[in-house]
Amino acid sequence: DILGAALFYLVYLKDRKKQLNKQFGLMILFTVMWTNFALLSRVVSNLEFSLISLRISWIATPLLFATLYYFSVSLTQQVKTLKLMVLSLAIGSSLIIMVPNLIISSVAFNSRGDLDIFYGKAIIPFLGALSVIMVVTLIPLFKATIISPEEREKIKYFFIGLSVFYVMNATFNILLPIFFGVSK
Repeated sequence: DILGAALFYLVYLKDRKKQLNKQFGLMILFTVMWTNFALLSRVVSNLEFSLISLRISWIATPLLFATLYYFSVSLTQQVKTLKLMVLSLAIGSSLIIMVPNLIISSVAFNSRGDLDIFYGKAIIPFLGALSVIMVVTLIPLFKATIISPEEREKIKYFFIGLSVFYVMNATFNILLPIFFGVSK
């Protein structure tokens, strides 16, 4: 949280009018929301509160992925051809999280004290929507034709960071818990 607040202050508040800074600010907000509510769901002992916290965390996830897309488009100065699709998938996915039993049906603490998540029937379409957003976020990075050496470096670092984030997220938040039942 302290790092997020510092980054927000340094980037967004430095120039509030720049589109990239606004998008970066939203990325920080959704990342902090995602991680804090995910953590909160695991440290409280009340299952109802854990379920609500987890759903709030998952609401932030598609919104974070959408801001990553918009950041990618702005960074590369590409035309936002998939803007409406990404926005629709993100908002639709976030809203459907609130419907009981569709994405997350329940939670329980196992014998080790870890939070187990029981997924609903719509988890695969939800993950499919997130996967589409992830893929289309990479497209502008490959299509970037601008570019000064400085801009090329920014795109390269963003691509590397985004790739690491995607691999870690897919491994620890999708593959291991959903397909292999590993909750910690």
